[in-house]
Amino acid sequence: MSLEDFQAFFKFKSCDILTNGHYKKYVTQCKENADLWAIDLYTKQNKIQQLIKQINNKLNSISKSKLGIACKHVSNCAQPPIKILIGFSTCFITGVQSDKCLDLSKNGKKNVEIHIHPKFAYFFLFLWYICKLEYVIRACSKHWYEVKNKTSTKNKLKLADQVQIDEELFDMYMTENSELCSSLFQVFEKAFVYVQSSLDLYDEEFTIKPIITPNISFWQQL
Repeated sequence: MSLEDFQAFFKFKSCDILTNGHYKKYVTQCKENADLWAIDLYTKQNKIQQLIKQINNKLNSISKSKLGIACKHVSNCAQPPIKILIGFSTCFITGVQSDKCLDLSKNGKKNVEIHIHPKFAYFFLFLWYICKLEYVIRACSKHWYEVKNKTSTKNKLKLADQVQIDEELFDMYMTENSELCSSLFQVFEKAFVYVQSSLDLYDEEFTIKPIITPNISFWQQL
């Protein structure tokens, strides 16, 4: 992954908000018309999409395990996993008791209590960020638009529509949010490596695999 790829993803998702959902269609149409800028933007942003998909596929492969169930709760939740339980509780994953566990439980009769040992805090925070990256970027773009219109009394920003794509609005947004984009990329880069490495380690430790792989002569004797 690269900052350039992330910037494309950031613009692709943000500008879709600033156009009430029309920017994605606009880029797709330009890509089909073989416009080089659209092909380049779509290709770069898709690299980030594939990384997120890679993590989601990993979660699906362990969905029946306790770790997989906990991950599913986090990836489906609109809020980050920051609720802390006061007092001792038993970790849903390890069965170890600890103080100040993360509470991933959801309200409802059918939902299981999911309390997580605090040593997994970074993993689940990073996991939530990866799974909800689009949600985070969209929230940032909505906030920027609202603040911009509150602070500017004369020139109110207008959301672009399907007919008129406002490139000046997009340029203004990307310029004023360049530092934000870079910061989000730095977190994403570290989060992806941390989560992927953790899930790979889980596979090595707990996934059932053949201990010995028979050689060719073994199969020939059957």
